[in-house]
Amino acid sequence: PQDYPRHHLGRTRSPMSSRIAATFAASALSLLAARPADAQQPNPASEVRRQVAGSFRFVDPGSNQPITVWFCRTSTAAPDTRIVFVMHGSDSQTARQACDLASPYIEPFNAIVLAPQFAEEYFPGDAYMFGNMIDAAGNLLPKSAWALTAIERLFDMVREEMGLHRTEYDIVGFSGGAQFVHRLVLFVPEARF
Repeated sequence: PQDYPRHHLGRTRSPMSSRIAATFAASALSLLAARPADAQQPNPASEVRRQVAGSFRFVDPGSNQPITVWFCRTSTAAPDTRIVFVMHGSDSQTARQACDLASPYIEPFNAIVLAPQFAEEYFPGDAYMFGNMIDAAGNLLPKSAWALTAIERLFDMVREEMGLHRTEYDIVGFSGGAQFVHRLVLFVPEARF
């Protein structure tokens, strides 16, 4: 239609450029549609191998909840590199700060710091601090759905991706994260810390 604005950021758009953009978009969508639905997705922890600091999204298979995992590591990770979990307090936004604080000190310790961010959106109220052991009605959830056991699965995923030989991890928490670690010690005695 003639009344359709053809200006974008002060530039006039020709009908030809609009057709080119539409053709490009259609081609991109057809490539996505052609990809098999069961195609192997890359391990999200591969970000730890590619970068010395950043984040990746881990969807815990036990709870099916997404967890943003902030990380930092030494410049040269080796098979004997240790994994250190830093558990945030009741404000999940402090997970990123954990890596910011740790990064200047990790080189001599040959470590990867993982700071999983248990967002309020998926772990409301005290669910994170209490390890997500009970539902909103107060019923005990299956152990596989606990946030406490997500740490074990995350450890396995990063360990495999990085080719690490260590079979144990270190874990520390502050404030609500310390409560999380305390419950991990009490309720998951098989945990490998």
